[in-house]
Amino acid sequence: DERQLYGPHRGAPRAPQGPNDSTWRAHRGRCLHPAWHRNRRRGWDYTVQKLIGGRDGITRVGRLVYRPAGLWSEQVQRLLHYVRMQSFVNVPEPFGFDEQGREVVSFLPGEVSNYPLSANAAALEALTSAAKLLRGYHDASIGFLATPHKPMNWQFPPRSPSEVICHGDFAPYNVVLNGRKAVGIIDF
Repeated sequence: DERQLYGPHRGAPRAPQGPNDSTWRAHRGRCLHPAWHRNRRRGWDYTVQKLIGGRDGITRVGRLVYRPAGLWSEQVQRLLHYVRMQSFVNVPEPFGFDEQGREVVSFLPGEVSNYPLSANAAALEALTSAAKLLRGYHDASIGFLATPHKPMNWQFPPRSPSEVICHGDFAPYNVVLNGRKAVGIIDF
């Protein structure tokens, strides 16, 4: 199954995918995913939180984000995996799809701004660091087009010449800030 290609690596247990996941087991009234207790001790929070933004149906459970899948979602999972393998870790880690068909990615902590911009997002340092972040992403995505894939499905049709994979909505509400520094890109 190709979806397993994008699961946790380096021997880590499979990411918990919600209370209906078959790897969770009820025992004495509590969840016992193999990593659940260890991750609770590490400070992971398994509270379900609805994330607000441009798309409905996006939830966060602990360090994972679940969002409705589209025709392009499998390709996005491959892209995120590829750019992370190029040492660009400023995008969510892809975990494939859950039993309900939702896309699963890691949560990137920090501030995300919308209009009107927060003071941090309006700072010149945020703009410069966001430009460097976008350049780093573009540099990391260059080789993705040369890798063998099934036919690529994207949310929008590709434009020629195909040199990089663009985010398509690189804006303050899709850039994660740590203070005044852009540290992550979300919502691919």
